[in-house]
Amino acid sequence: MPEFQYPWYDSGWLACFDAAIAYIRAHLPDRIGEFEAAFETLKTDPNFDTILLDRCIDESMRRELCDLVDAIPDAQLQKYEMFGFGRTLLHNQPRLTELQHEWTDRVASLVGEAVEPSYNFLSLYNNLGVCPPHMDSPEAKWTLDICLRHSAVWPILIGPVRSWPTKREYDPLGWQEQIKGGEQFTEVRLAPGQAALFSGSSQWHYRERIPQVAKQNFVHLLFLHYIPVNCRMIANPHRWSDHFGIPALAEIREIAGYENGT
Repeated sequence: MPEFQYPWYDSGWLACFDAAIAYIRAHLPDRIGEFEAAFETLKTDPNFDTILLDRCIDESMRRELCDLVDAIPDAQLQKYEMFGFGRTLLHNQPRLTELQHEWTDRVASLVGEAVEPSYNFLSLYNNLGVCPPHMDSPEAKWTLDICLRHSAVWPILIGPVRSWPTKREYDPLGWQEQIKGGEQFTEVRLAPGQAALFSGSSQWHYRERIPQVAKQNFVHLLFLHYIPVNCRMIANPHRWSDHFGIPALAEIREIAGYENGT
């Protein structure tokens, strides 16, 4: 199984997809159409545009969620992105998963297709906060980015819907500047209680360094990710070998250090 590497965050899924395509074309060419067609539902309508939800959560809910953040023991916070992103994380906390399920129908109505929850996480940025340009894996086709609180507004830059990128498009050394200069990004400024709904797997997005306005700068965000209904098998590369009946696809889990998000 050939390896495909991409330089941006959360690109392991795309590397797996490219490796699977290359294998099937080389060894099972009569099945390439079937394989590619299966992923069409994970792609995003190019006419979709980012949606700003001015009051995604009311003040009572916002305070409840901030209290939840404050009550998390430090030992439970995931710190593996402290130096790369300047943040700690907490995935799939039970109360947040409950809320994610409650908001499913609302998200489905806004994006125009039936969806189901994928995964969620708290993203607690500190003075070192930054988020390089990237696209998420299709396990996060739809992203609801909710601002809980901040020391100052920290814009997110979101590009238009586009096709999934290929390795050949970007210079491995200058890829960030190439992405930033090659798209018409929209600056979205979220106040506490507001949210942006966008297609994280088909829209480039990033945040520059967090504004330095205080001694301790911070932004606390809640990310809720959704996928189209009945897409769990194809959204997870670990399941492709069983779903398509192609045992060799099991090898892709070794590519690019892919980790299952769902």
